[in-house]
Amino acid sequence: MNEALHDRIFDQNCTDYLEHLGFEIEDDIGHNAPYREDSDSESFYTAGPQFFDHAADIGGNVWELAVLMNEDRWKAYRSLCEAAGVSPESQSRQSALLDRRHIAEEALGKVRKAFAVGENTPPDIIEYLKSRKITEKTWKKYLAYIPKGKLQTILSPDEIALSGLEYREEQIALWYLRNGKPVYCCTRKIGEKGFLKAKTEILQHPIWNIDALYSEKQVVWGEGLFDCLSLVELGYAAAGEITCNLIQAHKTELLRVLRWRQKHLPGSEFIICLDNDEPDSSGKRRGNEAAEKIAAWLWAEGIDEKWVKHDPAAQKIDINDLHEQGKEADIHRMLQAAKPFSEIFESDIEQCRKNFMPCMAEGDLHTAKKMLEVV
Repeated sequence: MNEALHDRIFDQNCTDYLEHLGFEIEDDIGHNAPYREDSDSESFYTAGPQFFDHAADIGGNVWELAVLMNEDRWKAYRSLCEAAGVSPESQSRQSALLDRRHIAEEALGKVRKAFAVGENTPPDIIEYLKSRKITEKTWKKYLAYIPKGKLQTILSPDEIALSGLEYREEQIALWYLRNGKPVYCCTRKIGEKGFLKAKTEILQHPIWNIDALYSEKQVVWGEGLFDCLSLVELGYAAAGEITCNLIQAHKTELLRVLRWRQKHLPGSEFIICLDNDEPDSSGKRRGNEAAEKIAAWLWAEGIDEKWVKHDPAAQKIDINDLHEQGKEADIHRMLQAAKPFSEIFESDIEQCRKNFMPCMAEGDLHTAKKMLEVV
């Protein structure tokens, strides 16, 4: 199944799906849960592709809603296909895929529970996290550490392979949560700058901390692993790619959720804040250029949020570095000074002229046209 088709089936809005089934449901308004006959407390809410049933203490995405409505994974899949106007794949092939994805996600849940950073974590790992000014309130939710030789004590070889956790022992694991549950992870060795994404064809790589975009009024789009966790430590809701570049496959969901926020979270704020990088050997400033690219694309799509546009002539800025140095006030001031996309692009002809040709070269004709209009 190609990615666009997958998104069309599994990322549709809960309200649209329920309307297809004959239920009149509105986002952010309490209703009785449509899958519980005893539901009478109007504690069921939808929010775009997510739902929350507070009385039953459950929630999830449209797939999990479809399973509750149909009580069978194949019927749930077929029901979603019908709602999306898509012909379902063969039952045997799709059922096997759904079962393997379920096994993989359950495996991640087992690892998260067994190896959450805490009292059983080696002291040197705890000290390392503390040296990065990451504390229990953050590592308890987002991090795990898999000790050597322990993974096979809780997972079968099949579960390890499906979840992409092979060769990930003695590494810090960062959870990608969707509806509060781990659906993907990346890992990092102590003292090494890079990280490794899970090698799995079964699990879908989401935006990191995607839940925050559907629930928090203010969200900061950050860069690295410890940058994002530092923002969380400082009380911000953070989301991102755990790298500077926006993944092409995530553009549709990011655009959809930002438009959803404009409609359903009045006064919400989305701030892009990547690093102010020193030039690399080719003269490129990776964080600066990636942030500008994301901001320009969103502005061209009619999204007017905010961007911390660093002065490239200023010293290097890294969120986690500032946090470690005790310069939290600088981070707060920087985010408070973020400017709307429209104010930045519509007042800087040279910047638009500079962006025009790269947009053309990448085939982003819509953004190129917006830049040309300003020029």
